[in-house]
Amino acid sequence: MVRDFAKTIQEIIGENIETRTVFASKAARAKVDVARTNQVLLDLVLNARDAMSGLGTPTIEIGLNDRVVRDGIYPNAKPGRYVVLSVSNTGSGIDEKTIENIFEPFFTTYSVRREKGSRSQLFMGL
Repeated sequence: MVRDFAKTIQEIIGENIETRTVFASKAARAKVDVARTNQVLLDLVLNARDAMSGLGTPTIEIGLNDRVVRDGIYPNAKPGRYVVLSVSNTGSGIDEKTIENIFEPFFTTYSVRREKGSRSQLFMGL
């Protein structure tokens, strides 16, 4: 799913930015809502692109991880391996004031005229 959608993402973000995709050495499979996951992935990559002001490389990584249970990140999670999907970029980072609000449903750093913003409330349900 991610491999196929990464091609679509590349077309959407434009030719002047190269998206990097990194896959786990072992196949990572999970039961997900494909449309919802694609929407979140696209939103994360677009936010990464915008955060870099058009310069840099957004990276999509998919892998396997058992730390979710071992480190107590999600106390109700059952033991086992989990698929981890992450998006990063080579931008300058996020200031502390922004980090404090990052998971607020309607928080945005965009001006009102741009009418964009993270839909981070979607991310929590994946």
